[in-house]
This record gives sequence, structure tokens and C-alpha cells, in this order.
Amino acid sequence: MASPFQINSYNITVHGPGVIPVQFMEAQINNIYVEFLRVSTEGMTILEKNLAKNHVIIKMDFVRSVAGYDGARLAMDVDYDAVHDPQGSYVPGKMVFKPVKYRYSSNSSLCTFEIRLNSTITVSHLIEILLRHNLQFFHFVIINDKYYGCRDFITQALALLGYYRYVQPVVIGTLPSMSGLPSNIYKVLGMRFPSGGEDPLECLISKGWFSAYGRIESSDMGYGN
Repeated sequence: MASPFQINSYNITVHGPGVIPVQFMEAQINNIYVEFLRVSTEGMTILEKNLAKNHVIIKMDFVRSVAGYDGARLAMDVDYDAVHDPQGSYVPGKMVFKPVKYRYSSNSSLCTFEIRLNSTITVSHLIEILLRHNLQFFHFVIINDKYYGCRDFITQALALLGYYRYVQPVVIGTLPSMSGLPSNIYKVLGMRFPSGGEDPLECLISKGWFSAYGRIESSDMGYGN
């Protein structure tokens, strides 16, 4: 049976939460993850490969499938339609919700960290908290003609979800299994994971710009001094 949902992903920044079908908004979440995605290093020099930073997203699993979709990914992506109109050293991002037909980790993830969910919540609960604090209005910082800031967005999203006691910053599992990593997801977000399978490295979070939100910072977050 064909899916009734024809759109691959939903741009919340531009269209608001109403663009997401109500069936997804009402879906209950029973697992939540932070994923460090594989970096495309094609055409990069060795130095550039060594310095490449992962794109980081939130992945969630639904309690029950919705029209064949088992979960979703929530990400802050560069809005390439607006890159031609940068604001100083920043370019606009877009908060994107993408339903997926699998549970657990994404194939494109180098390392997936499951964090503690305090109770079963709905997609609507999660997104409403972020939009209440205007996290959807985020800009990536331009450094050497590249765009950085996704880990800043994810850190702040988790900080808000933690403030409302939906989640705790405690890592309860990794896929694939890895030892010797921090058990605090904020500290993990201050790292990068090379695509060649090398050990993860410390990598301070590059700050983007939230145009309508005041960033939360604590000593365990990977922003540095």
C-alpha cells in the first residue's frame, strides 16, 4: 500500500509545525538518539579530511509505526535557497522533520548515542518546546567558506528538553558499541568522529546565531572557555 504522505521532509522554520501531518505529531516517542553522520570527504585534502566535522541530528523511534514509518529525524540543515543572502558571517538554517522507515541508528550514522527519555512523549511535545523558545530561527556560522553550527543547535535543543524534564543528558547506549566515551551527551557533542574509523577527537562546538533565543551554557557543554 502506498504511503499517504508524499513529502519527503517538512521544513518547520519556513512553514511552521502545521506542515507536519497530525498523525506524526501525535506519534509517541519511546527512544531518542543523537547521531553523528558520516562526512563526505570526496575531493578533500588530507588536512581537510582530518578537520572535517560531522553533521549531527536527533533521531527518534515511534512506539507504533505511522503509515509504515517507524521514526523520524530532526535536524537543523543549511537553507541553501538562502545561502546567496548571508547575514554577515552567518547563513540561515532550516529545522527539518523527516519521517523514516526504520528503528535505531541511521545507515549514514558513524555513531549513534541513545539518551535517557524520562517518559513517553509525543512528537508534538518535543517540537512545541523548541518552537516555544524560537530554536527554529538559527543561522550557521561561515568559517573558511564552510557552514558550522549543527552541534550548537542540537546542544541547545537537548538543554531545553532537559529543562522540561523530557530527557536527561545521560548516554545509555551506543551503536555501534564503543568504550571509553563520555556518558554525558553534552561532552560527546564536543567531539567529532572521523569517517575512516579513527578514534573520536575533541572538537569544540562552533557557535551559530540564534536570532530569537538566548543560548544556555554550562561547564559540561563542549563550547570551551
